[in-house]
Amino acid sequence: MLAEWSIGISLMTAIFVGWVQYKNYRRSLRHVPGDLYDRQKKVMDVVMTFLAEACQQGDTNTEKLTQFLRDTKDAELYFPGSGVKVYVDELYKKGLNLEYTNKMLSDSHLPVGERREILAQQNLDILTDLSKQFAVARDLFNRYLKVRER
Repeated sequence: MLAEWSIGISLMTAIFVGWVQYKNYRRSLRHVPGDLYDRQKKVMDVVMTFLAEACQQGDTNTEKLTQFLRDTKDAELYFPGSGVKVYVDELYKKGLNLEYTNKMLSDSHLPVGERREILAQQNLDILTDLSKQFAVARDLFNRYLKVRER
């Protein structure tokens, strides 16, 4: 009788320990070190702010673009092999193009005509593309920042 109790208690203990280890394993799948999470979130916030300002103002400038590069320079470290750095570089190039087209359009020496219309269309295309990047950025960053549900 005592042997049966020992086996029963051992079995219950083993089941309980297995359950605790399983819960710890599941928790570790969801765990992102806090410091890394904060740094990843900062990169996402910088990207979203850049997009919002560019779309809202319809323009950007060298100072904002330089700050954007400075704030996202470590994207490859925080999102290794993910394509986030390539995406950030593409946004930077679009920002440069937006700044260029706006400067050209504001040039009083550029006469009304075909060249101005082409620049205006390029400017519109850039702004349209940047406005679509909110969803793209959200999907890209959510892969890393979304906490998995239990």
